[in-house]
Amino acid sequence: MKELQGRATGQLDLPPEECFKLLSAVERYPDWIEFVREVELLEHERRGKPGRAWAALHIPQSPFGTDFELLMAVRTKRPAIITLTRVPNGPDDPDRLELIWRMHGNGSTQLELEFDAAASFVPGFLPVGGAGEALAQAGIDAVVDALTK
Repeated sequence: MKELQGRATGQLDLPPEECFKLLSAVERYPDWIEFVREVELLEHERRGKPGRAWAALHIPQSPFGTDFELLMAVRTKRPAIITLTRVPNGPDDPDRLELIWRMHGNGSTQLELEFDAAASFVPGFLPVGGAGEALAQAGIDAVVDALTK
């Protein structure tokens, strides 16, 4: 089991609501983030129950396979937080993935992405130093690019 954590920040000259609008529309992620190939929104969030989305990812730099399919729980707290959490394949599934987007500010936005993952298919001896930080920064960069074009 290999743990990966990362955190990155970015600044945008847009109000938090604009960032929230982009990030909460998970079905549109393939439009602006390169490694997200497909997302299907299966259930909308309702009365405290998270929404659900199926996602297909393509990560060509991964030495453990390049294509991944995930079921994700989607929680939002307007206009400041969006949490995407991998739904386990069963009670014995040890893998996890959580992405937390946070937006702070009024006229401009301080954007944060926290990345937390554990992957049983990655050998513990394999060095992955900085991979979590790099993934978080790639997410921030994609948002900045999408909102400043």
